[in-house]
Amino acid sequence: MNYVYLILTFILVLILAILGMQNTEELQITFLAWQFQSTVPYLILNSALLGAAALGILSLPKLAKKHYYLKKTRKELHKYRDSQ
Repeated sequence: MNYVYLILTFILVLILAILGMQNTEELQITFLAWQFQSTVPYLILNSALLGAAALGILSLPKLAKKHYYLKKTRKELHKYRDSQ
């Protein structure tokens, strides 16, 4: 199953690379009070990085909960093994 994810990721990166090479013109981007110019590949890269950062930040509580649950379970397992 890992190979499927690896192949899908490779295909997605390849599509994004082709898209970036074919669309090099500058765009004017307006967001609220900000205005700036950027190329399509730079915009895609920044969007992907911001999305990855948001995903990482939003997954931290669940990862912390799993970590503490695993730590508690290991402690209980060691206590059980020591008592026998």
